[in-house]
Amino acid sequence: MVLSLMVRRAGLSTVGFHRVRHPWALAAKTLGLAAAWTLVDIGLLKPIENHLTGTRQDMSMFLSLRGNVTMLLAWIALAWVVAGLGETVAFVGYVQTRVTEVVGRTGVRLAVAAVLSSLLFGLLHTEYGIVGVTVSAVNGIFYCVLRYRYGTLWAPILAHGFIDTIGLVGVFLIGPVYGLW
Repeated sequence: MVLSLMVRRAGLSTVGFHRVRHPWALAAKTLGLAAAWTLVDIGLLKPIENHLTGTRQDMSMFLSLRGNVTMLLAWIALAWVVAGLGETVAFVGYVQTRVTEVVGRTGVRLAVAAVLSSLLFGLLHTEYGIVGVTVSAVNGIFYCVLRYRYGTLWAPILAHGFIDTIGLVGVFLIGPVYGLW
């Protein structure tokens, strides 16, 4: 991505980084949206996917997190840097922007770009099994909607970080949550 931007002589604004007028208000809104989306995820999406696939999201890598404060803090730091910032910039910022350059930026064409970048985003999460891949792809759509609703890549970055933090704190407190039903 960096090399591509350098060759194109393009700045970070071309992938969606735009100055936020009221950053704390955006953070508060995205925290609320992340909490609501997490409820949709565990209350609706994961249970349906668990039922349809006959499997659950593979959360085995997080089992040792339960009750371990040091590990929780390490995972949260990783979640914000690698996932919240890295994955979101790569897929919701860079990949989606490159796809819109090919297919277009309006209406159905923008939706196609969002779906394609989200499918790639989902495929990045194969270590969580098919449920993790599909949940991640749907989350990618959510992040794309936030990018265009708020006009900045900061909104999905914050939402991704908050969603992962909520999930990690949940695993820390009660263990993996595979759905509410």
